[in-house]
Amino acid sequence: MRNKPINHTVKLFNLHSKLLNIISNAKLHAYPKYAPGQLNITLTEKIGRYIIAVQDFGCGIRKENLNQVFTAFYTTKRGQGGTGLGMSIMHSIVTSTLQGLIEISSTLGEGTTITISIPKQLK
Repeated sequence: MRNKPINHTVKLFNLHSKLLNIISNAKLHAYPKYAPGQLNITLTEKIGRYIIAVQDFGCGIRKENLNQVFTAFYTTKRGQGGTGLGMSIMHSIVTSTLQGLIEISSTLGEGTTITISIPKQLK
């Protein structure tokens, strides 16, 4: 019984670090260098799940790049701070460790939304 809270805390840390990764990516990719930006972060509860959405209002992602965002080593900022691993690792942790789903939608010139859905009760 004692292991469950510890295990749960580790999984919550994984989610926390993924949210920081999304925020860092928005700063690096969505807005011009040193430009102010805005993020909306929402947490909602649906039947048996928590839904976390992070929305930026930056430049958006081109359709041809959108399908590659979760691919390991894919980046449009190589040599400028991007390794191409952050979103791939995030996808892996959200879908395996946290037993969740992650989706991304984007419109050029309007911004990007990343939505993470995780079960309230982890198996």
